Amino acid sequence: MTFEWTLSRQAPDGESIIGTLDTHGGATCYTLEHTSVAIPEGRYQVTLTVSNRATRGELWAPGSDFKLPLLNYVTGREGIRMHAGNVSGDSSGCILLGAEVHGVTLSHSRPSVIRIVNLLHQADADGDVVFVTVQSLNMPNWTKN
Repeated sequence: MTFEWTLSRQAPDGESIIGTLDTHGGATCYTLEHTSVAIPEGRYQVTLTVSNRATRGELWAPGSDFKLPLLNYVTGREGIRMHAGNVSGDSSGCILLGAEVHGVTLSHSRPSVIRIVNLLHQADADGDVVFVTVQSLNMPNWTKN
């Protein structure tokens, strides 16, 4: 089975872009990206793979396997993850996850990462494929070249 998730972003607020990740039934959480390195709009396969940064202790991962969600085939980029963080400076070009948003800050990030990682573990176990479509609301196509 193929699962289609949606990441809907609001217009940038300074260096931050707040959005909502909708897994269409599994979990919904807020997202945060840094404006200067935002993911281009598009559809990307999401896989659960070992993060080298997590194994080195640079990122938090919920399991001893150091696996975090990876967006595959982002044009001109690699290693784009979904991970824990609270402010745009925590992202390094990745997508931060959180349960609450306060202005341009996320909170309860780790529980949100756990929920998304658990969904991807279940998808792997069931042989399912997950895609996320990244779209910008209120300013369509603002990240396209």
